[in-house]
Order: sequence, then C-alpha cells, then structure tokens
Amino acid sequence: MKRPHKHIKKPGFYAANAVESYTSARNPVSGDATMSDDNKTSTSLGAFLTKFTAPVAGIVAFITSLNGFLKLFAEKDAGLITILSLVVGILVLFGICLYYARFWKPETDDKSPSAFAPTLTDEQVKAQATKETRRKRVRRAAVAGLVLVPVLTLAGIGGWQYVQTLPTKDVIILVADFEGPDPQSYRVTETIRKNLENAIEPYPDTKVKLLGKVIKDTPDQSGREIAREEGKQRKAAIVIWGWYGKTKDTVPISVNFEILKPPDYLPELGKEMKGQVRTAAIAELESFKVQTRLSNQMAYLTLMTLGMSRYAAKDWDGTIDRLSNALEQIKDDRFNFGQVTVYFTRAYSYNQKRDQNKAIADYTQVLKFIPDLAEAYNNRSIAYTHKKDYDKGIADCTQAIKLKPDFADAYYNRGNAYTAKEDYGKAIADYTQALKLKSDYADAYYNRGLNYRYKGDYDRAIADYTQALKLNPNATDAYNNRGNAYDDKGDYDQAIADLNQVLKLEPDDALAYSNRGNTYSHKGDYERAIIDFNQAIKLKPDFAKAYIKRGVTYRNKGDHNQAIADFTQALKLKPDNADATDAYYLRGYAHSDKQDYDKAIADFTQALKLKPDYAKANLWRGVIYSQRGEKQKAMDDLNAALKGLDDLKLKQRAEEELRKVK
Repeated sequence: MKRPHKHIKKPGFYAANAVESYTSARNPVSGDATMSDDNKTSTSLGAFLTKFTAPVAGIVAFITSLNGFLKLFAEKDAGLITILSLVVGILVLFGICLYYARFWKPETDDKSPSAFAPTLTDEQVKAQATKETRRKRVRRAAVAGLVLVPVLTLAGIGGWQYVQTLPTKDVIILVADFEGPDPQSYRVTETIRKNLENAIEPYPDTKVKLLGKVIKDTPDQSGREIAREEGKQRKAAIVIWGWYGKTKDTVPISVNFEILKPPDYLPELGKEMKGQVRTAAIAELESFKVQTRLSNQMAYLTLMTLGMSRYAAKDWDGTIDRLSNALEQIKDDRFNFGQVTVYFTRAYSYNQKRDQNKAIADYTQVLKFIPDLAEAYNNRSIAYTHKKDYDKGIADCTQAIKLKPDFADAYYNRGNAYTAKEDYGKAIADYTQALKLKSDYADAYYNRGLNYRYKGDYDRAIADYTQALKLNPNATDAYNNRGNAYDDKGDYDQAIADLNQVLKLEPDDALAYSNRGNTYSHKGDYERAIIDFNQAIKLKPDFAKAYIKRGVTYRNKGDHNQAIADFTQALKLKPDNADATDAYYLRGYAHSDKQDYDKAIADFTQALKLKPDYAKANLWRGVIYSQRGEKQKAMDDLNAALKGLDDLKLKQRAEEELRKVK
C-alpha cells in the first residue's frame, strides 16, 4: 500500500502544532496535497493584509496623536480639527493595544487537525521558538500600551493646560469694538488700532489684536469683569474698550484702559481711563480730532506700561526707549497723566547708565510739575555727585532734607558728596544722622567706616564694617575694607582672615587678591605677596593699583628694575588719575634708589603736576636738589613739604634737610 508523503510546514509557524490540515490541503479528487493558483494568491493576500493592517494603523495613530499634541503646545490653541485628529489617533492607538493584548490569537492559525505529527528539523524548531518570543514581546508591548496611552494622554492634557496658564512671550494689547453710531464713518476702533500699531512698531514682541465685539456692562457682569475675562482667555496684557455717543451738540465718550497685571511703580490710573464719561464737540468727531486724541492717549498709556515693565526688569535702555516714545505720543496734548512718573523713571534709568546730564534734565522736569518733591532733589543730587559737581549735589540733598527732615537717604547721599570732597567730618555726621533715622542702613555703616579709616580712626572703622556685616553677612566690600583697616593697624593675620573670607565668597575677586598681597608685603612675605598680585593682574589685566603695589613689593625686595617696570605699566593703563600720581611718585623714588636723579626729579615733577599739594613728592625732590647743591629749589620744595606733611618722621627729615641747605 502506498503511504502518503509527509507535508512539513515552512518555518515561521507555531511549532507545537506544526502540520497544516492534511485533508484540507489535499486535492479532493486525486488525494495529492496540491492547491490551485487562485486559492494560493487569495490566501497570501489575506495573510499579508491581516499581518500589516494593525501595525500600520498603529503607526499612523501614533504619528497623528504626536502631531496633535505638538500643534497644541506650539500654537497654544485647541482648534476643532486638531482636537478631533488627536482624539481619533489616541482611540485608534488604544484600540490596537487592546486588540493585541486581549483578542490577538495567532496560535489558532497554527493548529491542525492532522492525525500525525511530522518530525521537525532543528532549524524549524528554532524558527518556531523565535516566533513565539516575538509574539510574547508584542503582547507585553500591547499591555504596556494599555497603561501608557492613557497615562501619557492625561500627562499631555495636563501639560497643555499648564502651558495655557503661562504668560505668552508677546505682549498683547486687546482692543474691543467701540460701540457708537455710524462706526464705519467715524472708525474709532480702527483709528485706535492703527495708531497703537504705529507706536509699537519698534517692539516686535508687542502686538495689537482686535476682539471683534463690544464690551459693556450687563445685568450679570460689569464691563471690567468681562474685559478681564476676555483678556485672560487671549493672554492679553492690556484690554482697551469703551463707547461713544452723539447728541445735537456734543459727543459723550467713555474709555477704559485695563491692565491685567500692572507692573511695579505704575501710577494708579485716573477716572478718565476707567470709564468716566467726558465730552467733546461734534465737530471734533467729524474732523477725527476725537479719534486721534483717544488713540494717542491709548498709545501713551500702552508705552508707559511697557516702559514700567522694562524698568521692573532693570532693562534701562528698554525703559528709556519706551518712555521716550510714550512722551512723543502726547507732546501736543494737554493730557499729562503719569508724566511725573515717566520723567522720574526715565531719569533714574539715565542715572543707572551714568548719563548724568539727561538724568538731571528729567529730574528738573519733574520739579517743574512738583516743586516740593524731596525725592527728585535727592535723586538729582546723585547725578550731580557722579558728575563730580559736589556742591550742587550737597545743595540738592540739603533742599531734600529741608522738605523732608526724616529723609535718611538724603543724609546718606549728602554724606557721599562730602566723602568725595574729602570732608570726612561732615560725611561722618551725615551718615550718623542717616543711621539715627534708619538703624539697619548697612551702606551707611559701611561708608561711615570708610571715612573713619580715611581719618586714621581704624578701630571705629572696623566697628562700622563689623556692623555692616551683621546686617549683610555676604558683603564682600565690607570684608575687603575691614581687612584693609586691620592691615592699617598692623593686625596682618586678622586682615588676611578677612580677605580669605572674601575669596571664599568671590573666588575671582581681583581686589581681594591685591589687598591680601599688600598685607603679605607689609608682613615681609614678599613671595606670597607677588603671587597674589600676579593673580589679581591675571583676573583683571588693567588693574593699575595691583601693578603699583607689586612694584612697591619688588622695590622692598631690592629689585628696582622690576619695580620701575611695574610703575611704568601702571602709567600706561592709567596715565592721568590718582593712580598715575602715585605711580610717578613711586617710580621717582625707585629711580632715586638707583641714584638716577634726573629721572627721579622728572617723575616727582610729573606727580606734582597731577597733584600740586603732593607733599612727599616735594620732600624727596627737595632732598635731591639739596644733595645736588641747588639750594633755592631745595628750600622751595622742603618748605612746601612742611606745609602738607602729617607724618612726624617725614617732617623731621624735611627740617633736617632745610638746616643743611641754610
């Protein structure tokens, strides 16, 4: 009897039931395992569609969902089409995960009713095992998808809602339709919009949007409440709305300028900008004067608000630009709301930029509006002091104190002007009065400490610096100067401790390195001193004082050439200021050490040109003239030195040289 041949399935099907139905695969007539070409093609196409439809649909659904979320986050606007595509994409993606996790049964396609189980080759067994592993992975991924799709969807919706609450990068001014007769002819809304757009054109981050409807009071809500709701929905910073009418003789007008989050220091808007009805002549409406005036005022208020926002951000250039533009909008109008604030704020910004002349002009303009405004006098005094016009600075502070006797800042600023004039006694008196009025005034303690140190009262200076540090423990300036005061007292270890503290707080503080180098130099530790001066110069290559102090250290070491090189470098960096005066004097001293007296005299002479009362330069030039036998020159210099010298030893030296000359 002829035995039927074995028909083994191709690799890639479930190994546990690896034989196709023998009876169904046989030709019913011949009994041979054959299949018609039409049936084979139909089966292959169906298998292909079954195999790839769900994965392709899943990929499309994932891309659709992702694109929907990206559009939501990018545009911050939930359009109907975007929402529908997002919902459909998420549902399809979830449905596919559900299908593969719960209903997908590929094993049934591998089962066979065959009565025999053919032997499989090793390769076929491995192929079936690989297929089983892949199916397990698909199911696991589907189960994970059932969890992740809802979680990620909720997270995306929550994230989008959060983004909706964030302020937009753009400043949006929302203009509602102004209700009134014949809007097409009078074009009030359109005129306001156009003028606003022209005013804000230099600022690309500011935009005007039309609301497209009227805002007015309703029985349930005030117009202001409606305006704020509309502004919040559209992320607007400012909402402008109102109405106008027309009687036989006049035009009643109501304007509202609503700022959703007013910046700091913005003055309170007056009733005119909060809906109070005002009137104009019919002719002004017909000639568009009303529209122009309203639009200019709206542009002014908008730019003033923008300027105050930049002021709160300490953007001085942005503040000046926007406030200057604001003033341009109303230069031919009697509308003067907030101009004091505008000029005052712009003046402060000019002061911060050290543009003292413009600051003074603006504070002067403020005083034309309010002649007894003590704050304007006080702030103008700062500009005068920065200009080194100390007497005018003192006069303005004195006037501020006269107007406001408890004005601690005015005493403090007058103290600063006296300090700059080197009138330390009056400066200390003013800082003391400021501290009586404001006991936690850390800057007043600090500056009074400076003045005590300048006077040589190091203990009081140290006490004031210590008090300043109690109020502000991270004040590196106070540590620096207390260190200097300890150095002046000869308490070098305490000085170094303070300067070390500065460098803990500010590791790149060139001044602290220079000051510590100076203290090491005073201790006689010249190598450490030079290392610190080198670091100070590395951090700040134009640090003339560090070169001067390093030059002094080299001179103390006996390296006069290197000292002269450092003094010369300082003069290149600062050829005509106080540092230059010291550099000329010290270089002259170094030349004198080398017995190069002509160069020494030239340097002492140059120091005296910069500072005619430089007594020490007079002393040592007089000594050289004495040694060279130039008696008259020596006597002139030594007598001048005696008038200006405070140091007892130097006075004795000058007197000794005078006796020799005589």
